[in-house]
Order: sequence, then C-alpha cells, then structure tokens
Amino acid sequence: MRASPRILLVVLLPALVALAVGLPLLWTSLSHVAERSTAEALNSTLGLIESRFKERLAAGDDLQAWSRELIGDEALRLTIIGDDGEVLADSSRTREQIALMDNHGQRPEVLEARNAGRGTAVRQSATLEQDFVYVARGILREDGSRVVLRLSRPMSALAGVRQRLAGLLWAVLLVSLLTIGVVAGWLNARLFRPLAQLADGAARIAKGELEHRLDPSDEEALERVGASLNQLGSRVAEQVAAVESERTHLEVVGASMSEGILVTDRVGRFVLANPSSRKLFRLKGEVAGLSATELPLPSEIEDMIRGTIETGEKRSAELELTSPHRRWVAVTSSLLSDATGVVVAARDITDLVRQGEARRDLVANVSHELKTPLTAIRGYAETLRDGALEDREARARFVDRILQQCLRLQALLDDLLKLSRLESTRGAVEFEAVALAEVVREAIEVLGPGAERAEVTLSTEVADDLIVEGNRPALEELFLNLVDNAIKYNRTGGQVEIRARQSESLAVLVVEDSGRGIPPGAIPRLFERFYRVDRGRARGEGGTGLGLAIVKHAVMIHGGEIGVESEVGRGSSFRIELPVSRADPRLGASRQDAQPGR
Repeated sequence: MRASPRILLVVLLPALVALAVGLPLLWTSLSHVAERSTAEALNSTLGLIESRFKERLAAGDDLQAWSRELIGDEALRLTIIGDDGEVLADSSRTREQIALMDNHGQRPEVLEARNAGRGTAVRQSATLEQDFVYVARGILREDGSRVVLRLSRPMSALAGVRQRLAGLLWAVLLVSLLTIGVVAGWLNARLFRPLAQLADGAARIAKGELEHRLDPSDEEALERVGASLNQLGSRVAEQVAAVESERTHLEVVGASMSEGILVTDRVGRFVLANPSSRKLFRLKGEVAGLSATELPLPSEIEDMIRGTIETGEKRSAELELTSPHRRWVAVTSSLLSDATGVVVAARDITDLVRQGEARRDLVANVSHELKTPLTAIRGYAETLRDGALEDREARARFVDRILQQCLRLQALLDDLLKLSRLESTRGAVEFEAVALAEVVREAIEVLGPGAERAEVTLSTEVADDLIVEGNRPALEELFLNLVDNAIKYNRTGGQVEIRARQSESLAVLVVEDSGRGIPPGAIPRLFERFYRVDRGRARGEGGTGLGLAIVKHAVMIHGGEIGVESEVGRGSSFRIELPVSRADPRLGASRQDAQPGR
C-alpha cells in the first residue's frame, strides 16, 4: 500500500517551498554580488587609471589615443566626459564615432560622480545597446572644471560567472531534490505506509471484514496501534457472532411460533417480523426501518403502537379483517423489557369466532326448530284439556297431530345426535373394509317404500367388488341422507341414479336426481346446519335441515371431498370422492362449487 500523496506533500511542502523560494533569491543575490564585485574591481582599476590620467591631462596629451592605447582589453571601455557632458575620448570608439555620440551629462553614473565624486550603475548602453556595469570618478581640473573618467565592463563578461553560479544552483537543487526523495521514501516506508495500512485495516474492519488482521510494524508506536486494532476486530467479531447467534435463535423461535410477532424500535419503526405475522397480514419484502403506515397493516395497530410508546401501557384489541377474506385477529402490544421498542403479538382467532358463531347459530336454530313442534303439541294438548276430549273425532285428529310432532322432534334429536357423534369422533373413528354395494342396497331397502309412494324410480350401478376402508355407520348415514333428499325433492315420475366406480386410488360416488334443482345462490350454504332452500316445503316433507351437514361430516372423517352441481328444473348431482385405502388418505372438505367434475 502506498501513502497518500497529500500526506507526503504536507510533510515535504516546507522543503519544496524553501527550494522554490530560496533558489531564485539565491540566484538574484549571487547576481547582485557578482555585479558589486565587478564594480569594485572596476573602481580599483579606475583608481590606477586616474593617477595616470592626471599626468596625461597635465602634459596635454591626446586623450583619445591615450585611452585606446591604455585599454587594450576589449572587455573594458574607458570614456572621458567633459564638464558639459560631451565625450572627449572613448577607448571603444573612433574619433568619427565620438563626434556622433550623444551628450553623456545625464547618465546616472556621470551625475553621481559630479555630485559625489564617484558613481556606479548597471544599465543598458544607449550607444552599444548592451548591458554594462559602469563606475565613474569626477576629476577637478586646474581651471575648476570637472572631467569624468568612466570605466565600464559589459555584462556579457559575467556570463561565465553566471554559468558557474547556475551550475552550482542546479547542483544544489538536484542534491536537495534527491535528499527530499530519500527522506520521502524513508518516511513512506517507515511511517506513511504503515499508517495507510492501519487506516485501510480499520476501514475494512468498519465495513464488516472482522477476520482481517494487520501485519506487525517496525515502529513500536504503530505496532501498538495495529495490535489494538487486531484486538478490537477480534472482540467485535466475538460480539457480532454472539448477536448473530442470538438473532438466529430468536428467528428460529419466532419462525416456530404460530402467533404473529412484530417488533419496533422506540420510534415505532419495525425491526422484526416473523413468518406468521407476514402470513397473517400479507407482508411482502423487507419491513425493517418501515413504520406501520408504510405497511399494509390496520390503522388500529399503528394506534396501539403509538399509545404503548407514549404511555408504556399494554394494549389489546380484536380486529376484523376483510381482505382477502373475512378474518378476526387478536392483537396485543406491550413495551420491551428494556423499553427500547414495542412487541406486537397477533393471533388469528377466526376459528374461535366462527365456532362461537356456530354455537350461537346452533342454539338459535335448535331453539327455532324445537319451538314449532312444541308449540303445536302444547296447542293440541290445551285444546283437548278444554273439552276436545269429549269430541271423539276431534280427539283422534289431535292425538295423531301430537304424535306427528313427537315423531318430528324425535327425528330432529336423532339427527342432532348423529351429527354430534360424527363431529366428536373425527380422528378416532374405527375403519373396516366396507362393500359399497351392500351399503347402497340397505339404503334402498329402507327408502324404497317411500320412493314407491312418491312414484320415484331408484336405479343403482355399483360394482360388488368396490371396497373402501371406512366407517360403515357413517357411510350408511351418508347414503341414507343423500338418497332420501333425492326422493323428497324429486318430481312425480322422477328418477334417482346411484353410481359408484373406482378411479385410481379413489372411489367416486354419484347420487343424481331429476328433481326441482337448487338455485346457484343456495349452493355455497347447502351443507350448513338447518339450512333449507325452501323452508316451508322442507318442513312439510319432514326435513330437519341437518341431512347434508351429516353427509359433509361423514365425508370429512373419511378424508374425502364432496361437490354438487345443479340446474333449476333439471335436477341435482352430488359427487363424492373417498380414498379406497387409508394408506392414501386425503384431507378433505366440502367442495361447494357448481362444477365438481364427473
């Protein structure tokens, strides 16, 4: 791993800034030093020339010839300037050129020499258009006028010095950069790279890579930090494993519970929903982090959660759900033990509610069914007591009616006992091999006289070798009730067909009549207790309203299914499927649709 460039830059920035600022300053300073050294050398030379110039001036020699003779080095230039600024002689020019030269009285070094005796300047020559270092001295003549001696040297003569200085500075820069590079490499290897590894390791541990461990460092302080991070990772891994184990345990416990469990945090956002709650409330997808309003939950649950959070009190309610079908749910909300959230427990009590309704309906229906015959018996008895006993004809008629009502009560009680017996013996029924042909023949022997009186023809098509493993009394009640209904609700001259066949592991039984039929709206309730399609006519024909309920329970204890299809005015067909062998049972229920399949 490499160190961050920004970290290296922060550490090395002072050295780089020092180089960037110091070297130009050093170059400028050294250039100024070279210029001053040149000026001092020129001043020393000019001092030697001054004494000789005074002798030549006193002797009245030709100054132009003398200057050109004196200055043989082309690198030096001697200029003699009069008091009025006119050039009297110049070692680098001819007499013709001197005549054309500008007045030098305003040159900086000349002015300074006149005023202070000496002058120095570094500038470009207007005559030669080159940079020169100028030194000048003012010399007083005997007549009181001043002559200025100016000695100059071109800056190009300093090129060698500048080149040597530049070489020296480049060498300094290279050595400095190499030193900085070595220091940077050392810092990177011994400090920044280990620090970057520590940062990377800490980031990986923070992301969840708790098994990652840092390599030991050569630096003692970094080694302690790395060891601390490794220890921290190990402890966090242990704690996470413990939390995961606890969470898995809770999920297993929650998944095994039949009750729906919802857990929220202290602000009402869900953190857990077990499978039972998802199934109960039709929750899909992730629920963590969502509130009750963001999930398809009843508004009452949201109110309960909010109330429990605000007051800390346990709340309970029974909710009626209508989607996707009608259900009842008992819900309880209470604070968690550490008050960090709310747990909501929900239990489907639909079966209990329906059982309660069924019990209430049963009591109401039985009371209703008993009320009519008892009222009739009481009326007849009171009539006989009040004098009808003396009327022989009326007495016999009333006694017959009392007997009929008693028989009706007896039939009702018998059917209630049969239905109760079938319901109470589910799961503990004794099964045996039963030939369906024998059961059908016995039912026809019992119901045959009634069929003849109603002018209804009975026909059977049941193989003698069709054997099912079942409960014979229950099968007898099944056929007796189905065939009896087919006769009662038939038409004069109608037919009842009883067929049975084996289809793979099932015995398929069909009881079909050519009677009045059943309206489509009545089929879903056909197997309910005391339900009658035509109440008045059913009572007149002696029905108790329990026959098809007995049939349904007889089918259910055999693990079979029952269905019916009917057409008003054309008749009805009841189809029953029973397992032939108990080794292949099927959990069955009433199949109250209009297309049972034939």
